Amino acid sequence: MTEQRPNRNIVMHEPIIRSEDDIKILDSYLTVSRPARNGFSILKTWFDHRSITKYVRSDAEQAWSLLVRLTQDKPYEKLTRADGRLLAQELIAQGLTSKTAKKKIGHLRAAFNIAKQEGKIAINPFEDVVPSIDDSLRRVPLDDSDMNCVRASFDLLRVSDQHLWVWLATTGMRLDEPFHITNDKIENGIRYVIVGKKTQSSLRRVPIPESVLSFAQSSITKPLFEGNAETAGKRIRYFLRKLGISYDRSKGTGDPSKVIHSLRHRAKDKLRAAGCPLEVQYELLGHEEVTVASGYGRGHQMNVLKRWVDEIGY
Repeated sequence: MTEQRPNRNIVMHEPIIRSEDDIKILDSYLTVSRPARNGFSILKTWFDHRSITKYVRSDAEQAWSLLVRLTQDKPYEKLTRADGRLLAQELIAQGLTSKTAKKKIGHLRAAFNIAKQEGKIAINPFEDVVPSIDDSLRRVPLDDSDMNCVRASFDLLRVSDQHLWVWLATTGMRLDEPFHITNDKIENGIRYVIVGKKTQSSLRRVPIPESVLSFAQSSITKPLFEGNAETAGKRIRYFLRKLGISYDRSKGTGDPSKVIHSLRHRAKDKLRAAGCPLEVQYELLGHEEVTVASGYGRGHQMNVLKRWVDEIGY
């Protein structure tokens, strides 16, 4: 599959900050030594006003630290959209997709919107500064060698993450969906769960695969997984990088197109290869968007769905 690359007409520069240590040092300098002078107070107002989570806060702080370095400590009230574009260009030059760069700069845009409303600045220097390019990376399924590699090192994962991996691998669920499971139901003697958001495209009934039954021997009467998908996802991503499956920037190993979501692509491929009817694929995996094939009513009987979900395997 051909990888899509950024528009060659966009001028890229070598990254100015070359390591995470540089960013951490600069973060410390900004937050401890001179937080107000360089506009960190604007970020803090946004953090407090919107109850920003620590993960988003960290993203915003790192983007701000990089901007300060790029603009040589330019006062926030003198920043222009040219400075915002410089930040966008630098993030892309460091290897981020335009979508990820837009997300990081979006944090700063949100913070400076509040400052603009309060009359502290005349323009928002982060408004519409990321170039419109199609540089998204297409994900590919994990292959048999990847799955064998995971199974050979399974004991490196904590038990709860092993269970999560098997659920994702054998059902093709999105990472967050198993965390929403709080109970199971029975139809014609077959246990199943309901997952997905309450939309036509994702809400669905999924029979529990044979490979999962050993992890869910008794009836499910409480949340299937503790914690949250984001934290568990970080642990599994680290695991995949350690095995050389996913891309590790520091080591230059792995494939950037192989991620946790690749399990979902694998499930689709397995169903397709087994000859699973398209409407059953939609019913088991959910749609990426609502299509004309979504109007199949309540769906197939559970014994039909169970037959096909077991084709995915593990």
